Amino acid sequence: MKDIDETVIKREEILIEALPYIKQFTGKTFVIKYGGSVMENDVLKKKFIEDVALLKLVGINIVIVHGGGKRINAMLDQVNLEVKFEQGQRVTDKNVMRIVEMVLSGQINKELSACLSAHGINAVGLCGRDSNLLKAVKSYAKGENGEQLDLGYVGQITEVNKTVLTDLIDAGYVPIISPVACGENGETFNVNADFAAGAVSGALQ
Repeated sequence: MKDIDETVIKREEILIEALPYIKQFTGKTFVIKYGGSVMENDVLKKKFIEDVALLKLVGINIVIVHGGGKRINAMLDQVNLEVKFEQGQRVTDKNVMRIVEMVLSGQINKELSACLSAHGINAVGLCGRDSNLLKAVKSYAKGENGEQLDLGYVGQITEVNKTVLTDLIDAGYVPIISPVACGENGETFNVNADFAAGAVSGALQ
């Protein structure tokens, strides 16, 4: 009982300390990139979800953009799919892109949405292809000597459908975005999650 009381007191002290900042950011929108070691560690994942729940509780709007490189690599190994590399960088051909979309949009996205919903948050998982949320064009990497490397279906975001996100935010939802974008000719592109989060943040100002 004593330990519980001390925990409650500590949390209250933290909240009291944070009040000036909470007031400053209430009603604002935070775009959070979720991935890396946090995604693979159950303890860190739990803390992340609790933090998001707290931010939402105090009136801060949240948009999450997630990655999933390690999970993609694990699945590619599991299905024994041959993957080509250009100077150490993975080439995303059509078969690899199918795995990328399955892992990002079908697994990680829905898993995170379910975890947040279990904490009483109205979370909705979105793929960048839903309602043309993320539009992209093919991007190229630079080699060691400055040459252009074709990495397949890897894209650079050109447009974010801001209306979809603002409608969901206004309705009290937390959008969770998988960084899979649509091309002008119906292509599907894999987009770096950091760049996707930056594009979404810019669109929402």
